[in-house]
Amino acid sequence: FKEEERNLDSEYRLHMIYRLYKLYQPMPIHLNIWKTIFTLIYQGYIARNPFDKEYRRYINQTGKKIINRTFDINARTEFRTTASCATLIGYSGMGKTSTVSRVTSNIPQIIVHNHYNSQHFNQIQLSHLTLQTPSNSSLKALTLQFFMKVDELLGTNTFKKHVSRNLSTDAMLPLMGQVAQNIGIGLLIIDEIQHLQNRGIQQMMNYFVTLMNSFGVPILFVGTPASYSIFQNEFRIARRVSGNGEIIWNNMENNQEFRFFLESIWKYQWNRMFTPLTEEMVNVFYEQTQGVSDLIIKLFINVQEMCITSGKEEFTVNMVRKIAKEKFKL
Repeated sequence: FKEEERNLDSEYRLHMIYRLYKLYQPMPIHLNIWKTIFTLIYQGYIARNPFDKEYRRYINQTGKKIINRTFDINARTEFRTTASCATLIGYSGMGKTSTVSRVTSNIPQIIVHNHYNSQHFNQIQLSHLTLQTPSNSSLKALTLQFFMKVDELLGTNTFKKHVSRNLSTDAMLPLMGQVAQNIGIGLLIIDEIQHLQNRGIQQMMNYFVTLMNSFGVPILFVGTPASYSIFQNEFRIARRVSGNGEIIWNNMENNQEFRFFLESIWKYQWNRMFTPLTEEMVNVFYEQTQGVSDLIIKLFINVQEMCITSGKEEFTVNMVRKIAKEKFKL
């Protein structure tokens, strides 16, 4: 943003206001999410040391069982996992997905190892992978999405190899675990978890527990408050989440945090006459958006658009109310 842009023709400025959609303002909760994600990844790798003889033996045994189709997903293993899971639950429009991808973008996703401590060590490591919860709660859809994403990132052909054999879901799940083990997945992020429906919840959750217990993969569940019931009914998952990784992200209160967010976006005004941020303006923005960051940005954009197209070039509290009433009917 450059202040001199305010003097440009309205046609240009009408496009410039949409830059606000790229705006990302770090808030205290983002640091919390950062800490949770890094902790999950670091802790999950403790038990999966590729130089540990016991762990290597366990991987080989599991691999043989999976190839011979004798691997039982529900059987207890002697592997002591350090993987855990966490939940990020919050209202739609608070920026859950974009924050998680911002945090993970600070971690190299693909690491190609050749040497470690002057030893020859050949391995490709995938530090994090994000999957969308299938809307029909199908485990098969989740496994196919997993293979496709891994192939897309690493240029492998696991999808072709496993899917062309027309395997059942029960046969594909252990293969997914084996691939996760082979490429050392550091964190699996399952987004939109509220899409899970009654039929598939039990089966899907059983599998996530297996991924953590047998393959040592930590999981981050991301969803809206509609996903509460899923975790409350699933004690094994709820127990892991409780106390170590439960982030509730509701709308902002009309307090210092909300004011900070507004102040941080307020300078990005492309209307010719800068409108100062008053106490009354803060309150009207809160009243119309209830502290949902996505709505704050959308309202701010719409207000500026009206300013520029109408030729008024500055906005008032009444104008904000009027635009909210017209544009935010739903």
